[in-house]
Amino acid sequence: MTSFAVAARLDDRRKWWPNADENEYYGEDEPHLECETPDGKDFSIPFGAVLDRVRARFPLIAMDQETVTGSPRISGTRIPLYMILRAIRHFGTVEGAAVEYDLTAAAVKDALAFAAAVLEEPVEQED
Repeated sequence: MTSFAVAARLDDRRKWWPNADENEYYGEDEPHLECETPDGKDFSIPFGAVLDRVRARFPLIAMDQETVTGSPRISGTRIPLYMILRAIRHFGTVEGAAVEYDLTAAAVKDALAFAAAVLEEPVEQED
């Protein structure tokens, strides 16, 4: 039986890769799609490796399996970055999110910068 989380990820895959074969999905692990975009980025690099590379540049961001199941969070708190990003969207400002979660503006800006860095992390073709 497919869990809700797995089904949701499959729905996301169908949205972004409508011609992808559902049999490429192997259980609870993330789908490992190998594709290159026109700008030459190789997306077969494991997402965990990208997170580790980016996390090293942001000391205010922590990740460990014992806290918030490994989700990126503000160091010293249990506040995951996805909640901060949602607060920024809701309040419309970094300051609004900082007040909502009793954080410094610098911590909220680091959350934004971390998210942007993960999305922009250059990945090279591994030989």
